[in-house]
Amino acid sequence: MESREEELQQNQPVITITTTTTVNGFFFLSSNNSIKSKPKSPQFHCLSLSTSNTPNKITQHTTLLVDTFHEHRILKNLFNKLNKTDSCPLQLLKQDGDWTKQNFWAVVTFLRHHSRSLEILQELNVAPESDTYDGLIEAYAKHEMYDEIGMCLKKMKLNDCPPDHITYNLLMKEFSLAGLLKKMESVYHTMVSKKMYLQPSTLIKMLEAYAKFGILDKMDKFYTRVLILKIPLGEDLIRKLAEIYINNYMFSKLETLGIDLSSTFGETELLWCLRLLSYACLLSRKGMDSVIQEMSDAKFPWNVTTVNIIMLTQLKMKDFTHLRISLSQLTYTVKPDIISIGILYDAISMGFDGTRVFETWRTMGFLSGAVEMNTDSVVLAAFGKGHFLKSCETVYASLEPEFREEKTWTYHNLIDLVSKSQRKEQNGVVVD
Repeated sequence: MESREEELQQNQPVITITTTTTVNGFFFLSSNNSIKSKPKSPQFHCLSLSTSNTPNKITQHTTLLVDTFHEHRILKNLFNKLNKTDSCPLQLLKQDGDWTKQNFWAVVTFLRHHSRSLEILQELNVAPESDTYDGLIEAYAKHEMYDEIGMCLKKMKLNDCPPDHITYNLLMKEFSLAGLLKKMESVYHTMVSKKMYLQPSTLIKMLEAYAKFGILDKMDKFYTRVLILKIPLGEDLIRKLAEIYINNYMFSKLETLGIDLSSTFGETELLWCLRLLSYACLLSRKGMDSVIQEMSDAKFPWNVTTVNIIMLTQLKMKDFTHLRISLSQLTYTVKPDIISIGILYDAISMGFDGTRVFETWRTMGFLSGAVEMNTDSVVLAAFGKGHFLKSCETVYASLEPEFREEKTWTYHNLIDLVSKSQRKEQNGVVVD
C-alpha cells in the first residue's frame, strides 16, 4: 500500500539530468570530511524536459500570463481583506466559497507569519480531510513549528479524522529530517503497537537519521531491516554508513557492507571500493589481493579509486618497491587524478625517487590537464588528506577570490603553487 505522495509521484513527468564531471577548481577543498556525495563533483548541470513545439505556443503563453495576472489579483484582494482589523479567515472562506489549493496555502502562510496560527486550525473545521492535515503538517515542519504539529494531531482526533498510517509515516519522515529522534521513535512505537504499515522510504529516513548522529547500534538494527526487505540504498547513504564504521575502527564491517549489498543489488564500483578499503585499512596485503582477484574473475575493470587505494596502502606501509610498480601501472591503465598526484608528491617528500614518474606524466600531458577528483570520497574518509592536499587547501585559501576563478587550474599550477609556498617557508626559517 503506497502513500498518497508516492502515488502522485508515479504520475509526474520524467526529468532527465545530464551531468558533466569536468572539474575546474578546488571543489574538493573542504574542511569538512564527512561523506556526502560521489567524489565526481558536477560543475555543469543540464536540465532537459521532453516538450513538443506547437503552433499555438504564443497564444498559450498569452493565456498563461492573463491567468497568472488574475490569480495574483485575487490573492492581493484576499490579503488586503486579511490585513484588516478583526478579519476572520473562516468568514472570508464562507463568503468566497471554496478556495483553490494555492489560495488556501497562501492564507496558511500569511497567518503563520502574522502569529495567527490558531486561526489555521479553525479553517480545518471546514474541510477536515487527511490530505489537508497532512499538507498542514508538512507546512509546519518546513517552518519548524513542531508544537503546532501536536495541536494539529489533536484537532484531527477531535474532528473524527484520526491519523492513519500515511500521516504517521509523514510525521516520522519530518521528525527524522529535523533530527528529533525521540519524537521519531515515539511515533515509530505507536505505529508498531497499532501494527501500521511502515513505508520503505520511512525506514530509509530513520536509517539516515541514526547514521547522521552516529548511533551505531540503532543504525545497524535498521540497516539489517532494510536489507531483509531489500529496500535499495542510495550511494550517499552507503557512504555515510561506511564513514560511521571507519570512525569506529570497524573496518571489517566495510567488507560485510560491500558483500551484503552486492549480493542483493549487484556489484558496483562503490561496493568493490568498500571491500578493498576494508583490508586496506587493516594493511592486509592478503585480503587486498583476494578482493583484487575477485574483481578480475568478475571482469570488473579497475578505476582510479582502485589504484589509489592500493597506492595509499603502500605509501602508508612505506613499500616503495610496490608503489613504483603501481605508479607505472597507473600511467598506462587509468588516468591519474589529484589524489594520485598527492600520493606521488607525498612519497617524494618521504624519500621516494619519483622523478621518472613525474617526467612520464608531464610527457603524456597529464600535468597540464585540468584538476579532477575522480577518487571516491570514502577513500579520503579512510586515509585522510595527505600533506600535498592539505598544502593545496592552505595555499589556495590564501589567494584572492578573483585570482582563484580567473583561470582553469592544472596539476602543474598546483605543484608550482605548493612548491613556491614551501620555499618561502624555508627561507623564512633560515632568516629567523
